[in-house]
Amino acid sequence: MEACTLQLYKKNIFRITGLPVDATTKEIARQAQKLQMQEEMGGEITDSKPAFALKINPTSEEIRAALSKMKEPQQRLVDEFFWYWPEKFGESNRDPAIQSMMSGDAQGAIEIWRQRQKEGSDVAKHNMAVMFHMYAVDWSLYHVLYDIDVSMEDEIKVYWRMAFDRWEDLVDSDDIRDILKERIRSISDEALTTGFVRRMLTNLPVALDMINAEAALKLAERNRMDWARFHVDFMNETHQGLDDVDSVAEMILAPAKARVELQLDAIDKQAKADPTKGAALTSQLLANCRPMLDLFDLFHGKEAHQRNDLFDRVAETALSSIISHQRATNDNDAFLTQLKEILNYVSSPVLRERIITNITIAKNNLRGKKLAPIFEEVNLIKDLNATPKVKFDKMNQIVLPLLPKLITSLFDEPELLNQLHDAIAAVFRSISIDAYNQKTDIDTAMSAILLAQKFVRSSELRQRILQDVDQLKKNIEYSSCLFCGSSEISDSSMLHIAMHGNVSRRKGTYQTSTIKVPRCNNCAENSTKSENRGCFGAIACVVIGLVIGVIASGPTGWFAGAFIGAIIGFVFNKITENSSPLALNSDKISKYPAIVELRAKGWVFGAKPRQ
Repeated sequence: MEACTLQLYKKNIFRITGLPVDATTKEIARQAQKLQMQEEMGGEITDSKPAFALKINPTSEEIRAALSKMKEPQQRLVDEFFWYWPEKFGESNRDPAIQSMMSGDAQGAIEIWRQRQKEGSDVAKHNMAVMFHMYAVDWSLYHVLYDIDVSMEDEIKVYWRMAFDRWEDLVDSDDIRDILKERIRSISDEALTTGFVRRMLTNLPVALDMINAEAALKLAERNRMDWARFHVDFMNETHQGLDDVDSVAEMILAPAKARVELQLDAIDKQAKADPTKGAALTSQLLANCRPMLDLFDLFHGKEAHQRNDLFDRVAETALSSIISHQRATNDNDAFLTQLKEILNYVSSPVLRERIITNITIAKNNLRGKKLAPIFEEVNLIKDLNATPKVKFDKMNQIVLPLLPKLITSLFDEPELLNQLHDAIAAVFRSISIDAYNQKTDIDTAMSAILLAQKFVRSSELRQRILQDVDQLKKNIEYSSCLFCGSSEISDSSMLHIAMHGNVSRRKGTYQTSTIKVPRCNNCAENSTKSENRGCFGAIACVVIGLVIGVIASGPTGWFAGAFIGAIIGFVFNKITENSSPLALNSDKISKYPAIVELRAKGWVFGAKPRQ
């Protein structure tokens, strides 16, 4: 488990020293002595390199450390496992493949192993697994540090798959297990037991996963999420049932998790000590945790408890910090911005609900801040001790000019924009009602209610304003002279129209009503004058006829003269009546709303039915 990192083959003691896996104690001592002599002479080892050697020569310190590790039985056995075996341990000097490798002929060694693999050799399969795995791991180590040619990427994936095609067969191979047990017996060291072999092979799938997990982690840190995903998917695809990818992910992410937890404690303490720094601390926490969230999503998935438990804690700490900041500074802009960001880290429904509630609070606070200037002016006008006309003029002069800029700033906040429109509409409606009820100022009342109708957005308020408009139109109609339109009317000048209806001939009952039609004093006087003219004209005609009859026929002629005068007077009265204002405006009278309403119910003119 400790050996299986991206440095697995770079730090392999046999690759560093150039010795075969079954090098004897004497061969190791001879190599150490050669190194010492070379150092004393101040030069470097100039022997030819074996196949698969490191491209950069190891330092003398690295070789010395590797030779020292060979004295540690368990470390040596692990490094032996991840290097090239002879068909029989102890006979590397007679193994043609190993000898080809030691002489630097990699291709010759590979051809021998391929042939032996076809013949069923588990040793050859092991060596091919090591070769492909070495290439895959070495290239992946390079990949996490540097960009590579795109054409090389597919080749790296092939190395990984070719290696694991063999590793998966070898994990349960009895022959491999027997080879390792025999190797332990040949070493004959108390630190090595057959139980160690069993544990090593049992842990092999997980140990191999650790290498891919490390590669995924480092590539993700370089924002190479495509390749990071490849390594995680590869872990899930290989050794199914034999490894535990979640446990591997937890182990590889343990340092990252520890860093997050340390930062949570630090942020919490700093925010409590100085709440005014809460926004900066929250921003720092979220920025640092964003890559971590991507890593946990990559390794565990969005539904895993390992991911959700940790980042719910992140969200809770961030929420506490930004709430403290808002209370200390009233900085609702940062409050809202960071609350929205915190939502990306939350999985707990209860915590999510808390954050959404605070988002609503932040929005309301910002709304109040944006609308404060205009509402301040509106409230000053509403509380002004002045006539509705003065208030209406001030709304037009002070408030309405502020709206265009404010409406532009609320373009992305339709809810707040609607709230503003309805507030302005409500003020104009109030002015309209006061103008009519308090001052009978019809012009101001109508102008104000029409502006209210223009601004309103709420369907409920719109309905009330429409009703106000209809009522005001009716009030205007009832409060102005029906004949000339003048508003100078009084109760004494009203025209009274008698009507009756609901007549029952059988019972001899009926109902009556008198409709008061608005009429100005001038029209009332003209109507009275017309009526008087007709009456006086008729009387004059009778008197004149009587006098003419007496003159023409003597005392006995008065009756005939009066009769003729009466006929002429009747005709004159009728002519005068038909040319009176009432007669000329009979159509307007019949269309007066109250009269129309009664006539629709069957009522007719007159105080009572005709006999």
